Amino acid sequence: MIYNLHIHSHPLRSTDCHVDITPVAGRWQRSTRAIGGYWLGSFVMSEEDVSLLDLQNFYNTYMGNTIQEVSYGKTTWEGIFYEFRLMQQGKEYRRSLTPELWHNRVKTAYTFPDVLDDEAGGAYVYNPVANSFQDASQDFSEWDDGGAGDATYSISVENADGTRAWGFLGVAFTTTNPNDSITILSDQERANAGWNGDTTVAVATYEIHNVLLSGAGQETDWAINTASANEYGTMEYIVTLGGAAPEAADAMRDAHLAEYAWPRSRKMGGGGGGGKRPTTLEVQVAGYWATLNWLYREDVRTDTASGMVSNLLVSSEFITASRISDNPMRVRADSTIPQRIGDLIEDVILSGDLDGNIWQGGVYEDRQFIYEQAPTTVAYYERADGVIVNLGRVPVIPTHLKAGFLLADESSPTGIQPPASSVWDDPSVAYVDEVKFIAPDTLQYHIVDAGEGIMVVVRQLESSKFGQFASAGEY
Repeated sequence: MIYNLHIHSHPLRSTDCHVDITPVAGRWQRSTRAIGGYWLGSFVMSEEDVSLLDLQNFYNTYMGNTIQEVSYGKTTWEGIFYEFRLMQQGKEYRRSLTPELWHNRVKTAYTFPDVLDDEAGGAYVYNPVANSFQDASQDFSEWDDGGAGDATYSISVENADGTRAWGFLGVAFTTTNPNDSITILSDQERANAGWNGDTTVAVATYEIHNVLLSGAGQETDWAINTASANEYGTMEYIVTLGGAAPEAADAMRDAHLAEYAWPRSRKMGGGGGGGKRPTTLEVQVAGYWATLNWLYREDVRTDTASGMVSNLLVSSEFITASRISDNPMRVRADSTIPQRIGDLIEDVILSGDLDGNIWQGGVYEDRQFIYEQAPTTVAYYERADGVIVNLGRVPVIPTHLKAGFLLADESSPTGIQPPASSVWDDPSVAYVDEVKFIAPDTLQYHIVDAGEGIMVVVRQLESSKFGQFASAGEY
């Protein structure tokens, strides 16, 4: 076998572990992308190869740990355990680090309610204080603004005859019951007191509004489960509500945090009838790029493209900048609406540069981020038999091939090539933006064209001898 799979500890945990799971990790496959780097992977463990106790222990223990693929002494893929699905006795259980099922730093975005109170009845009161409003069953102290400065609350009244009146609330006072009355002011500056409508008829209904906040977007403070964040890293999540009172928004935030702060085991369905089938554990892993979208950006920034990438990476708990090539093109990250950091970095990469060149970037071994222009020279050739070789015509080690290179097809018809064109215009050359390795020896690569792109399947030569392969070039 040309690779080994090793488990290491989570980056935030001080204790180290090193477990080789190669013999029991069946159907291993993983991919790399030109935008993203090490991307996704998966394997399956079965009770036929591992005891039930060991499967359950794996499910309970390794969430968030680091997994490495090592091939001929080199780390050729790296990520974290992202999701487990345990199937036993016809039932399925799931643990996941996806944002919808796990988040340990939460706030609520909501719309401040247009109507704070909606009541029927009440009466206008002219004595002992003129230009006031009374409802014997209401306590108006909550909307008492102290009698100074601009009004905070307003009242709108629908009279029994269909006419309407409105004004701004001032100071609450007692007529019959505590604070059952409140003075009415005609405008926020309080220059004149009084109603703007007919005050001589009976009241049918009235509503109380916040002058400045009614219908305005609001956010609660962040709340965090520190223990979970210390164990797995910080996953931020914004709960969205429609019209809600501030206390309701706080309650929703706190309920989410209590429910989702830990990647707990969840029963997904099924039950009974599966006792004779072996227990299996499906494992999904993700490259460390995925952790960039655990955090939000909530401000606006304009910078060079390379400066923006560097600035956004500073927020990451796990990833450091390794090689950030200079790109002076100005870009803007407008996060007046919160956006996830990975999405913002992807937008910068997709912007290219002022000369129209394609750029690429991703997270690779040792959680290092690389940002650079896409290559302008051919790095590999695909022979007529489908084997990918390097410039020396030696087959590459399939585990060592990373996305983000130019591939020339030796069997391709040349067609008509424009004069003085770049290698990107050569009809026999394609830009490979995704590579998938499927154990033991299959490669799939995705090439970019004018349409949707295509996925090509090739099979590299099987070998246990290093000499029959050449290592793919490094970034």
